[in-house]
Amino acid sequence: MNKNEEYFFAYKGRDIIIKIGKKNNIEGVAVFYAKTNFNNIFALAECQEKALENCIKKIKFYISLLEKNINLISQDKAIMLAKKYFQENFRNKELIKCHLSKLSYNIYVEIEILTFSITVSNFQELLDNNSMNIIAVVYVNLITTECDMVENTNNLKKLEEL
Repeated sequence: MNKNEEYFFAYKGRDIIIKIGKKNNIEGVAVFYAKTNFNNIFALAECQEKALENCIKKIKFYISLLEKNINLISQDKAIMLAKKYFQENFRNKELIKCHLSKLSYNIYVEIEILTFSITVSNFQELLDNNSMNIIAVVYVNLITTECDMVENTNNLKKLEEL
């Protein structure tokens, strides 16, 4: 791949330029990126083709939002749904009651998915330096309001030992 490649994408009357490049991440692994001249849309992937595909998906999604073909719930409502889903579906409810005051949340939104990570404060020092203090992650679909959750079993075992 050349240093930067440029692609032209015409979609719904918009002429969009997508530039593809390659950088190494902190670990020295190659990561491909795609960025546009349209609304600063940016996508990452493990290969050039996937970066381009992800970028095009984001462009189409954003244009659908602009044309009001898609309605998203608000971020506040999504956070409320994620917290409720976590409290109702987390397997070890006693553990959460014991550490409720130490829970904190990180939020990330990409396209139609809100990622809601639940962490335990002051828990990091108990873990090895390579681990994160995430105990669960809730994914909220901002279109359908459907929620999914994954639990970090390694961190939960360590938290239970406290």
